[in-house]
Amino acid sequence: GTAPSENDGFALGSPELPCKGSVLHRWGACKPCAFFQAPEDKGGCKNGIDCTFCHLCEPGEKKRRKKVHQATKSNTRDRRGGDARVVDCHA
Repeated sequence: GTAPSENDGFALGSPELPCKGSVLHRWGACKPCAFFQAPEDKGGCKNGIDCTFCHLCEPGEKKRRKKVHQATKSNTRDRRGGDARVVDCHA
């Protein structure tokens, strides 16, 4: 495949590219902004177009991805038949 151009032809601050962190949204490689969907009175995202997290993700996307990640970790641990934590041999 082809690598995405820096802004994929969209102007930063446009509806298609509301912030810097939204650049990789089309490929699912972005990180959702935990604050963008929050109401203004609860804080919201104060970084605007300079935010390094995605403002295009649906509400709840951060929580959904976390659940998927935890399930994947759990499945890996189950397949190994033990704990998935790394043990420090130098302790």
